[in-house]
Amino acid sequence: MNSRRKIAAALLGCLLVAPSCGQDEAYAPNALAEPLPELSSFAEKPIDDLSDAEALVLCDEELKLNDLCLAVGLTSDSAESCTNAVATCRALAPESKPRIHCDQRRLGLPGSCSVSAGEYLACVGAWTQAQSCETLGLLLQTPAECEPVVSRCPHLALQFYRDGTPPPCDPPPNPVPDTNDDVDDLDLSPTNGVPLSDE
Repeated sequence: MNSRRKIAAALLGCLLVAPSCGQDEAYAPNALAEPLPELSSFAEKPIDDLSDAEALVLCDEELKLNDLCLAVGLTSDSAESCTNAVATCRALAPESKPRIHCDQRRLGLPGSCSVSAGEYLACVGAWTQAQSCETLGLLLQTPAECEPVVSRCPHLALQFYRDGTPPPCDPPPNPVPDTNDDVDDLDLSPTNGVPLSDE
């Protein structure tokens, strides 16, 4: 089993066995001394300047936007295997997604990532929407919603870009046959702009 499949198996096992798998209870939301803020209260705040409580809320919101079962499927070797893995995960995984590595998570040192929490979540949502089993192995360009993140947080750029085979081009639409021989547009008069001879 290669390392990619080991990671997928571990994550799938985490999802299926214990909803709290990967979560350090010491940093669970209800363990913080301070009350958790609403996302709206810091949506315009740079993500490199969040408090512990704000960072935890942002991480939790990010996980809601992520599709962990799709992440498992995308480690497959084919689109069919991906689809099967995603279906299995979604059928058996608990309704409440686990909070994985949200404890003391930081998205950058102060001054290194000036993108706001709202902009960051918009990027995460767009990136999740761009992925599917049908795009497995294909090149995925950075979504427009992620341009602020990529430009202002270079260390996060590779999280929102996937190298791979360029997607196939759409075939050109069937040309409409030209049934007009342009005869109607021709001036077949004897003169047709040519002066007649007096002879």
